[in-house]
Amino acid sequence: METLPAFFDPTPVAERRDCPYQAGVTEDLSEFRAALSQQGLLAGLKQFEARSSAQTAQALLVDWALVFAAWAACVYVSPWLAPLAVLLIGNRQRSLGNLLHDGGHWSLADESARNDVWVRFFLAPALFNSTGLYRDSHRTHHRHLGSPQDDPDYIHRDEFHQMSWPRILAVNVFSWPAWRGSVLGHLPRISWKERAGIAAWWAVVLGVLALVSGPWGAAGFLGLWLVARATVFHVITTFREITDHVGLSPGSLKGFSRNSPRSGLGKLFFHPRNNGYHLLHHLDPRIPFHALPRAHDYCMSLPWYAAGHHCDGYFLGRHTVVDCWRGRCPVALSEGERVPHPLPAAARVG
Repeated sequence: METLPAFFDPTPVAERRDCPYQAGVTEDLSEFRAALSQQGLLAGLKQFEARSSAQTAQALLVDWALVFAAWAACVYVSPWLAPLAVLLIGNRQRSLGNLLHDGGHWSLADESARNDVWVRFFLAPALFNSTGLYRDSHRTHHRHLGSPQDDPDYIHRDEFHQMSWPRILAVNVFSWPAWRGSVLGHLPRISWKERAGIAAWWAVVLGVLALVSGPWGAAGFLGLWLVARATVFHVITTFREITDHVGLSPGSLKGFSRNSPRSGLGKLFFHPRNNGYHLLHHLDPRIPFHALPRAHDYCMSLPWYAAGHHCDGYFLGRHTVVDCWRGRCPVALSEGERVPHPLPAAARVG
């Protein structure tokens, strides 16, 4: 088996100035590893980092089957099913995006080349994304977590603590850069050559659909895909982006990341493919999506990890996601007080 590329390098990026937020991230990574080692759990964590092409293939098959089933229902059963189709397709787009995230970490297959086959043929072009740009941006997010200047996914604002959760959601949903990013992906930011590659992928897909169902059937698929991205996918993605870090205290990894509820319809809708284990993901980005629940159970025996932010409900519960957005979290935030956090001038991430 070949050696996979190392995704997370805690050393400062050479061309950037020192980032105090990066120091907080590195410190928490060291504390996590030290705590695991002290409990004799560090070696055991490796078992959850095993990648599985079979799990990836199954996930892709399910997601794409649901997408095409929703489209076929509109074409062959009734166009009045379009609203339900958009709802399902938008949710599966988010699921495919979460698989792309794993592909960005080389976590979809044992070999990096095979991982990138999944990414380049089944994920990135469908979502209008560039694999290289995605990896660069996401690597920076991991390294500079919580930095208003350097973290490309930073949308936290202290004034959110004074807002209701629907208003926090609305502020971000009705952000033009956020909506444009959901609809167009990386298209405005990549080269014409990369755009041509994405266009070629779509030409093949739509060509096949046109042969199967006629030009109107292919046009219907593209329409459903774009409407879903502009509506359901955008709302789910925005909700997820807020849930990852907003409402916590920048300055550390543990203090500025949370795990979302582990079960229920909310998890299936907002965090398909176990994407809600965000604290655990930042602590060990090598764990693939299918192993996150088991890895979380394993790490919960570690007091250092168990003391982190673990929400028990999205809207109802003692420690809900939407209360945590507003800074109303029962978990102490002392880990996040190492670095002062100025308000960001702008918002969002794609």
